[in-house]
Amino acid sequence: MTSLKENILLEINNLIKQGNNFLSNLEGGEEEEVHIELFQSNYQLWYTKALAPVQSLLPGRLKDFKAFYKDYIEGILINNERLSMVDGFRSTTSNAVDQQILILKSIIAFIDNIIYNINNVINKELSNSDLNSAKNLLNSNYLRAAGAIAGLVLERHLRMVCIKNGYQKIDNRCPEIKDYRKHLLLKEIIDYTDNNGIERLATIRNLCCHAKDREPRREEVYELIQGVERIIAKLT
Repeated sequence: MTSLKENILLEINNLIKQGNNFLSNLEGGEEEEVHIELFQSNYQLWYTKALAPVQSLLPGRLKDFKAFYKDYIEGILINNERLSMVDGFRSTTSNAVDQQILILKSIIAFIDNIIYNINNVINKELSNSDLNSAKNLLNSNYLRAAGAIAGLVLERHLRMVCIKNGYQKIDNRCPEIKDYRKHLLLKEIIDYTDNNGIERLATIRNLCCHAKDREPRREEVYELIQGVERIIAKLT
C-alpha cells in the first residue's frame, strides 16, 4: 500500500510532466497555430487539476498560482486576432505556466513539512475526540479506561513530535513514552521541567494500564488528562 507522501509526489510529478510536455506545443513551426490551439485545450484541463493540490497543500501560493492564470487569459485577449503570428502570446503564456510549474515543484520541496502538517491536523482532531472520551469515562468512574486512553493520546503525540525531530529506533523493541521524552530532552525540544512532568504522566498512565498495588485515584486520572492537553498545546 502506497503512503500519503508517495501518492502526493506521484500526482505532483505527473502534473509537472504534463505541464512541461504541452508547454512544448508553444514552440514555433509550420503548424504553429495548431500547436497553440492544442496548448489552450490542454492547459485549461491541466490548470483545473493542478489548482486542487495547490489549494489544499500550499495555500500560501494559491493567490500567485491564480495570478499567473490571469496573465495567461490576458495574453489571449490581447493577442486573440492572430494567435499564431504573435510572439507576445507565446512569451507571456510560457512565463505564466513556467511559474505555475515552479509552484508545483515547491510542494515537492516542502513535502515533509506538508505531510507533517496534515498528520498534525488529523492527530489533533483524533486526540480531541479521544480525550473527550477519556473525560466521559472519568465522569462515569471508569478510571482505568480513562487513564489508558489519555496515556495512548500522550504516547501518540510524543511519537509524532519525535518523528518530526529526527527520532529513529535504536533496537527492535517498541518505543515507549520514556524513549520519546528522552529524545525530546536531548534535542532540547523540552526542558527538565517538561521531562519530569511527562514522566509523572507516564507513571499515572502505567498505574491505569497495569495491575499495581492500588487502584488509580480520580484526581490522578484528572491530572493525567489535563497534563496531556497541556503537552499537546505546547508541543506541536
